[in-house]
Amino acid sequence: MLNIDKIIKDKRLNLKENSVFRFPPEPNGYLHLGHVKSILLNYSLSKALNGTFNLRFDDTNPDTARAEYVNAIIDDLTWLKMKPDNIFFTSDYFDTLFNFALHLIKTGKAYVCNMSGEEMDKARREYLETKKLYSPSRDNSIDKNMELFNKMFSGELDGHVLRLKVEKYESNLHMLDPIIYKNKTAQHYKTKDKWKVYPTYDFAHPVSDAIEGITHSLCTKEFEEHRPLYDYLVGLFAKYANLANVPHQYEFSKLNISNAALSKRKLIALVKDNDNDISGFDDYRLLTVAGMRNRGLTPEIIKSFVEKYGFDTDLLKEQKAIDVSVFEKFIKNEMLKSDYPVVAGVPDDNKVKVLVDGKFNVFINKNDYRYSNEDKKDFLRLCIKQPVRIKNIGVVDVVSETTSRVLVKTIDGDGLKPKTIACVSGDNPFSLVIEGKKYLLNYVPDGIFQIHSVGFVKDGRFVCKF
Repeated sequence: MLNIDKIIKDKRLNLKENSVFRFPPEPNGYLHLGHVKSILLNYSLSKALNGTFNLRFDDTNPDTARAEYVNAIIDDLTWLKMKPDNIFFTSDYFDTLFNFALHLIKTGKAYVCNMSGEEMDKARREYLETKKLYSPSRDNSIDKNMELFNKMFSGELDGHVLRLKVEKYESNLHMLDPIIYKNKTAQHYKTKDKWKVYPTYDFAHPVSDAIEGITHSLCTKEFEEHRPLYDYLVGLFAKYANLANVPHQYEFSKLNISNAALSKRKLIALVKDNDNDISGFDDYRLLTVAGMRNRGLTPEIIKSFVEKYGFDTDLLKEQKAIDVSVFEKFIKNEMLKSDYPVVAGVPDDNKVKVLVDGKFNVFINKNDYRYSNEDKKDFLRLCIKQPVRIKNIGVVDVVSETTSRVLVKTIDGDGLKPKTIACVSGDNPFSLVIEGKKYLLNYVPDGIFQIHSVGFVKDGRFVCKF
């Protein structure tokens, strides 16, 4: 359970009044259930500490950044009732980042390299044995590096990257002369054709945090290995920009849901796969925020789930994955607390026709009836010699049965404690197709409603099944 007071008292986080937090998504897809934990954590801490909560779009990759995703993410945070205090874009800092990169070249802390990615990976692995990091360009002069980087900027030079020149080697591969700028030819959705070179995430992220005055850069555990590079770059930028205070990175456990597509990569693959019928990122079967919203879940249900299951261990330790069935059960229990209309409903392909007192017919769910030749062990609903209460009719007992109809009579229920089952009128009931299956109903309410013993329904699909 999310306990903000306990987190604030955790001395490892060094949390104070007026701390500044951020949620920095890449605008390359839609937010999903896993993102809600990060949003909720940063937002809640900012409110509890009279701090600031920024939304910053890490739009450094023109190949994947889209205005569609920016708008969707802003809409999601608004709908979740966790609106940011400020909205920023890493692309707003491109000039500052570029000038800082020039400063690093001029001070001998960065160089242009033409090695391929495979060659760099091989050189880094060899360093672990030889303690010597190879690059044919590492000792180029500052003037040469300036010349090459300017050519990269103008688009004259392709196949080159700008690398940080780290003098103090470490066994951490992320510190072995990481790439900080790459050539990209795609048009950026925001800056258009202004740039031919773009900063990498590992470079732009810490510098952007420093620019915004972020105090706590809360990241998931996979970024723990990146922290030495984060601290190194923040230190360099603080000296360059004469900053008195610098951000610090802290890693928390990610919310993982097993047996469900939760990564942006998997979600994009599902949406683009023409062999399935996923309609888009807002498809109600996906665990995107937009999908859960279309499914009929409320912000309160989503946040309550994350609060209960996303913070059940030490925040800074890894958390075991939660099976998607836990999520589905939680939804059901929360929906049952609501005041949505409840109507009787019977699957058209799984119904039993019942004649009551020889006067009128109703339909009941086949799951609520056992014929005399069927196993009745532990069965507590309607069968011969076992009365039930049919809602809105009364207590009934079976008189006779055929494969086409069951005859029942109403009886005095005093002294009995029968189970209650639902029925649908046999006189021209409403029909509704839900996810390709036909159901018979007494009436069809507007909006979300519950079909008794079946599940909650919205727009011809299930919010959750029982």
